[in-house]
Amino acid sequence: MLVEPLYFMKFSSKYDRIAFLYNILETPIEHFMFKSWRKKVIPEIHGNILEVGLGTGKNLAYYPDDAKVTGIDVSPNMLKIAKRDHDRDMTNFATMAAEYLGFADDTFDYVVSTFVLCVVADPEKASKEMKRVCKPGGCIINIEHMRSNSEFIAFFEDMFNPVSKALLDEHINRNIPAIIEKSGLRIIEERDMGLVDVFRLIRSSPR
Repeated sequence: MLVEPLYFMKFSSKYDRIAFLYNILETPIEHFMFKSWRKKVIPEIHGNILEVGLGTGKNLAYYPDDAKVTGIDVSPNMLKIAKRDHDRDMTNFATMAAEYLGFADDTFDYVVSTFVLCVVADPEKASKEMKRVCKPGGCIINIEHMRSNSEFIAFFEDMFNPVSKALLDEHINRNIPAIIEKSGLRIIEERDMGLVDVFRLIRSSPR
């Protein structure tokens, strides 16, 4: 049971340190890629929503006005920025790790995560937690950086993964669809979002 606090402290302190530079560092890729994805995907999500790995809250501007959003992140400083930049009445914030969600079973209509399973220490456990808190008939949406189906591209992902892991704690060669299915979820849609199939959206539902 010591794994949770040790993991939490490591990631919390790391992301707390970079929180106030995070939006600046991501400006180019946000402008040319991520922002358009958010505009396409997020407005379709409604009801009682959990966003896992809220970060600085970049998705919050695109949820419908009547959506109730609970945003969790391992970094308190990230959440401070999200609160500051997105004054939204229907939003609650909590400091929490993706692998240890402090919510009752079957709570949310939608669970959303953006570039979370490629970062967390135990992606299968995080996916199982998303499944647990999602209502029967609900939907889980993951937008992730993942291993390409192209052997050529995957070769370079394997080559650069140690660098990505060391600098960003990001595993760019994880087989995210396999992880999601192993956690007990049923994939209902898989859509390429950019850079061939390196970035993908996956919709899944509890079995």
